[in-house]
Amino acid sequence: MLKHKFFKGLFVLFAVFFSILPTGCEKAEPVFKCTDSVGCVTIAPDEPIRIGIIQDLSGGAAAYGTEQVRIIELAVAGRGGRLLGHPVELQTEDEQCTAEGGKNAALKFAARPRMTAIIGTTCSGAAAAASEVISEAGLVMISGLNSAASLTSAGGRQGADWHPGYFRTRYNDAELGRTPAIYAFQELNVRKVATVNQGDTYTRGLTDLFEQVFTDLGGQIVFSAVVYKGDTDMRPLLTGVADSGAELIFFPTYRPEGDFIVQEVAKMKADNLLKEGIILMGCSALLTDDFIKKVNTDGTGMYFAGSAPVKGPAHDKLISEYRAKYGDRPSATGYDHGYDAANMLLDAIEKTAVREKDGTLHIGRGALRETMYNMTDFKGVTGNLSCDKFGDCGTAGFNIMRLDDPSAGIEGLTSNVVFTYTPNQQITEIIK
Repeated sequence: MLKHKFFKGLFVLFAVFFSILPTGCEKAEPVFKCTDSVGCVTIAPDEPIRIGIIQDLSGGAAAYGTEQVRIIELAVAGRGGRLLGHPVELQTEDEQCTAEGGKNAALKFAARPRMTAIIGTTCSGAAAAASEVISEAGLVMISGLNSAASLTSAGGRQGADWHPGYFRTRYNDAELGRTPAIYAFQELNVRKVATVNQGDTYTRGLTDLFEQVFTDLGGQIVFSAVVYKGDTDMRPLLTGVADSGAELIFFPTYRPEGDFIVQEVAKMKADNLLKEGIILMGCSALLTDDFIKKVNTDGTGMYFAGSAPVKGPAHDKLISEYRAKYGDRPSATGYDHGYDAANMLLDAIEKTAVREKDGTLHIGRGALRETMYNMTDFKGVTGNLSCDKFGDCGTAGFNIMRLDDPSAGIEGLTSNVVFTYTPNQQITEIIK
């Protein structure tokens, strides 16, 4: 009897042992081993996919930064707030539209080991500092607003601030800078120009490009100056402009410095210290409802250079979804590029991630970069996007718009197009 119980117990033990071994038809899942040259981020089954957002929330481009945060949230919400079975967690840092702010925000995200990627920045100056940190950390960073040529390339040559893993869906200022110069010379018949920048990557880059193209056409830069963040008294600057005999002031500055320039020009005209016919021209940084409301009729007749607005069913749907969530349309331009940046990144994460049966994700950081560099014909609301080796993914035509009716706000301004320019276009065309 004892012998019988012994063999029965031994049989049960062997049965249990063999039941837990993989059968010939059920091979054990291999243990994941990261072979990515840059490294991997592993996300446990119960963890979110963490994406950092670096935008200006308190500086001179805060209206743009706020819209970028909203549009990124909208892109994530469009996927049910989830990706590959994991919730998407957005973490936001303020870059304050400064290089220091961009670097500090990037350092915070670089120190978080489970950070997947970054969407940002608002300002190109902040991006120049942030992208270096993000690149060294092995992360991908994509922006829907940066446009400085130095961040990617100009004329096929690598920019001074280019770093591996940086991408953008916005246009390249190497083309935007040509538009106001061509319009001023060919259509406004201006021959003497004063330029004002703020010493940062974005505004300095634009004035440099404007000056190069304008002088190549035969014009003169008779005055060039810098205003810094926090400057409020524009009288000395504009006195220099008046003495130079400039017919036009090109100032691609941010707010509130741009506000002060426009308001001071109006005061000096009223005091006969500046000729009545002097023309004002800004760029995308001032294309906001807040700027128009602030300068009001002082800005009437001012020109702005910016990307041609996007039209079509996909864009109309985006505006409808934005209104449903936030109660109104965006108050600043560039939101559509931000939407494409967010969705392009989310698509790339989906294509790159290795998913285990239990839901664990492994995302190779180098592999994610390669997926982005190889992104072609991405169907965005701004068009079909493809990324080049420098990270430029967007294309655009450019418009000159004139502020004729401040009460019509940003919609009225962006629809009042007086000139259009397409990159590589040989003959410019006035839109009647």
